[in-house]
Amino acid sequence: MKGKSILILIFGFLFISCAGMKQADQFYRKGKYDEAISACQEAIKKNPQNYRALVIMGRSYYMKKEYPQAIRVLDRAYRLNPTDEVKLDLGTAYLAARYLDRGRKCFEEMTHFSLRNEVVIEKLAEIDELQQKAEKSFHKGEKRFRKGDYQTAITFYERTLEKKADHKEAKYKKLFAEGLIQYQRGGQKSLWKAIEAFGKAAAVMPDRGDVHYWLGLAYMKKDRYDFKNPIDEFQQALNLGLDKKMMKAAKKELKAMKKRKAKMDDFWGR
Repeated sequence: MKGKSILILIFGFLFISCAGMKQADQFYRKGKYDEAISACQEAIKKNPQNYRALVIMGRSYYMKKEYPQAIRVLDRAYRLNPTDEVKLDLGTAYLAARYLDRGRKCFEEMTHFSLRNEVVIEKLAEIDELQQKAEKSFHKGEKRFRKGDYQTAITFYERTLEKKADHKEAKYKKLFAEGLIQYQRGGQKSLWKAIEAFGKAAAVMPDRGDVHYWLGLAYMKKDRYDFKNPIDEFQQALNLGLDKKMMKAAKKELKAMKKRKAKMDDFWGR
């Protein structure tokens, strides 16, 4: 009798779950994406590994153009059941969000021959086109950056990121250019903004020395009695590597800062 009761509960749960998914699917097909998401969320509460609910919810977020949420949910579905069907959905969401490298990886890893012929080749061609446009904008930004026209450079870097959101070099140079603009303005508030922008750039590309050189200059300009931060940044810049001209300048600034610090320590008897 006890076993029979358990079976009744199990089949009852499955019936409710199936009914809920049928409703979610109907909402999705009618374009009622908020209702579909709500129905899927209820299904996932009952069963966190409900693959079908995750797929419908991810697709609904995609149709609402809420791409980060779509990616998060579809990635979860793919981890539960790594099929080409959901990988196509995930790659399409990455492409819509302009994460071209991740989208390309999804499409290139697909194994279903007919899908690769009918859909994926077209998606890869779209990625190639966006990549080319992104690189064109980036090179225009680089030209303006080298000429010291940082505001125009930022505009081109932003255009690059609109086409390829995962273009790390464009993110880095955009933040770098923002920092340089604030540094040139001077003043305590602007210098703090410069330090913040340079710091964000360093987080994007932690192996670059040039931004640490400018961090050192910004700290030095902000407070002439701050020795630790400039010394640390100039040293970090040299450790990571600089071009010949900047390396010479960094060594000069580092030597001068250490000399001033030694004089100050001697004066205060430290």
